[in-house]
Amino acid sequence: MQWLRIRPKTSEVVLIRNAGSLGHLYEAPIETLRRGLGDRVSFTDLSDLPLEEIKRRVRGLPSTSVIVYQYILRDAEGQPRIPAEVLAELAVESSVPIISGYDQFVGTGSIGGYVYYIEKQASQAAEMALRILHGEPADAISMVEKSSGFAFDHGALQRFKIPVSSLPSGSILKNRQHSMWTQHRSEIVFICIVIVGLTLIVGYLAILNRRLRYTRCSLRDLNESLDVKVRDRIAALSEANDQLKDEMVERVRVESEQDRLIEELQDALSRVKQLEGILPICSFCKKIRDEGGKWQAMETYITHRSEALFSHSFCPECGRVHYPEFVDETDG
Repeated sequence: MQWLRIRPKTSEVVLIRNAGSLGHLYEAPIETLRRGLGDRVSFTDLSDLPLEEIKRRVRGLPSTSVIVYQYILRDAEGQPRIPAEVLAELAVESSVPIISGYDQFVGTGSIGGYVYYIEKQASQAAEMALRILHGEPADAISMVEKSSGFAFDHGALQRFKIPVSSLPSGSILKNRQHSMWTQHRSEIVFICIVIVGLTLIVGYLAILNRRLRYTRCSLRDLNESLDVKVRDRIAALSEANDQLKDEMVERVRVESEQDRLIEELQDALSRVKQLEGILPICSFCKKIRDEGGKWQAMETYITHRSEALFSHSFCPECGRVHYPEFVDETDG
């Protein structure tokens, strides 16, 4: 919706995502976008085409089109892909802007858009876990901050002549390119002032040089005194520098320990899986209905949703019914 305010002449949205059923796992946001845009914009899905054919298609898109890139882990030919590399290849070929939904893609060819900050979300979750480990009650910890917002790549905006003033309020602008004057204005002014000041000082010193010749001996003594002070000052700075190095080494050690604890926590969290709620189970064959309405064998359902594994055997009663030749009648 915001994109129509940025480029109101947009008439086509081209979808590029994982091919097959994997790409349709996130169909809900696409449907929401379709309903929001109505008949004003048509949708074209290129996801089930080979990557080379997709690149050929995006090369010839009209200027009124825009590409929405989700990510591609496996293309239509079944080849595994790295999403950021696919995006970079498409950006080279594309004649229209590419919108993405993850902050890692901003700066790799996408102009950006309403993105999800994965690193920020992970950092907040790890911070909450550390607070709990330090003894803080879980119910006293507030919910994590919003981990999404508008972010755009300045270079990509310039390529498609999209003005920064048209972006939504509060947008983050990454990789902004500045002119030498804009980027170093204060430094340039400072240098100019210094040059003018030095020029005045040189002129003034030239005038004073004639008046101060008789003070050379005194200046020589003063210089020697200054040399002693400079050496003392250098020695003091050297000592302070050594102390700073020691502090930096200790800080690196502490940060490394924190990173190790965070990694251990994330590893532990990744191994925690459990089943919750009421399971719809067939009264006769004992199959369980999953979230998609498909009936699965109990062993399959539990194995896919937990760390439990099954090994099959039979009880004495079933053994006497199905394998009487192997089961002793007296076996209780």
